[in-house]
Amino acid sequence: MEIGQRVYPYPLEAKNDRSRAATVGGFSEYVQIPNCELGKSVYLVSDKISSKVAALIEPFTVGTCAARKANPQPGQKAIVFGAGAIGVSAAIALKHYGVEKVMIADLSDFRLDKVKNLGFEVCNSAKEDIITKAKAVFGEVPGYPSPCADVDIYIDAVGASVVIEQWQNMAKYGNKLVVVGVHHKPVLIDFTLITYKDAQILGSGGYHPQDVATVFEIMESVKLDLESLVTHEFNLKDIVEAIKTASKTEEAFKVVIKY
Repeated sequence: MEIGQRVYPYPLEAKNDRSRAATVGGFSEYVQIPNCELGKSVYLVSDKISSKVAALIEPFTVGTCAARKANPQPGQKAIVFGAGAIGVSAAIALKHYGVEKVMIADLSDFRLDKVKNLGFEVCNSAKEDIITKAKAVFGEVPGYPSPCADVDIYIDAVGASVVIEQWQNMAKYGNKLVVVGVHHKPVLIDFTLITYKDAQILGSGGYHPQDVATVFEIMESVKLDLESLVTHEFNLKDIVEAIKTASKTEEAFKVVIKY
């Protein structure tokens, strides 16, 4: 490495303490990485990736890991619940892995418009019945206890009980659900439906080096306007305003601090 090169620090390895992965760095102007090792604790960011897009690396690795956990196959179909950075990155990764069609569901028209511009099917589940929409977009197949949407993979990037309820009622035989959204309350699951639908539920927390590599590959090659996902940039002195802006889901997608 040389002074001036842009790098991405891998939080789980940068401090040799996985329990502190999310507690160091933050908005610091300087971060010390002991025993720095390329390809492990830090990764070089290539010139093919703009600094704006590089700001998306960390959430994209989380979403990409969730997509990978579903073991997606070419020609499959998927629904992602949640149009935040993690949900959108999961959808992009699913397409990268060969999934034929992906729909993203959310409550924010602002975010869904961003998603639509990236070429994904969308559903505002506050205004549309998601089960009806899924059947219209993907078709339907025989199922238990009634016909189901022809969707192979579901990703919960929200962490809300209503998502699990919708998935249970709409999922077909042999489907997979990957949960990456953080649920703050226990969720009721009907295991009779899980059994008769032969469904799999997988958890996805954080990410692994292979996911970082995949994100770099996506960012260097994908023909999508990823910079459009960065809706606001602030100087460090305006960090309070930046955080307030980031909480406005109908105005902001990804907010970046510039140093």
